[in-house]
Amino acid sequence: TCSSSARLCRTFGPLRDPSPSGTSAQRWGSFLWFQASSESFRIERDTFGELRVPSDKYYGAQTVRSTMNFKIGGATERMPIQVIKAFGILKKAAAEVNKDYGLDPKIADAIIKAADELSCY
Repeated sequence: TCSSSARLCRTFGPLRDPSPSGTSAQRWGSFLWFQASSESFRIERDTFGELRVPSDKYYGAQTVRSTMNFKIGGATERMPIQVIKAFGILKKAAAEVNKDYGLDPKIADAIIKAADELSCY
């Protein structure tokens, strides 16, 4: 099944080339998507201090701070699915080799499983 990947897809949006409509700044505004994405937050820390991060997101304080300081993100700035799949192939290969060199099998198997789930897209 594609459960973990489907969860990532729900979190980050569809893994495809979307049609552009307006600029990132127009669509997302300054930090608007952050405020609207979740009611519950966790506190993350980076070298500049604490930030509230939506609890349903995988990213941390540095990503939140980047969205505050730069007009980044949005549907037109997603990586193409081909690149994401290539990263999956690379991560799987690295996990298999590192498992042979002593990486905890539980961690390696989780990485391999997630990489395999990417092939569902």
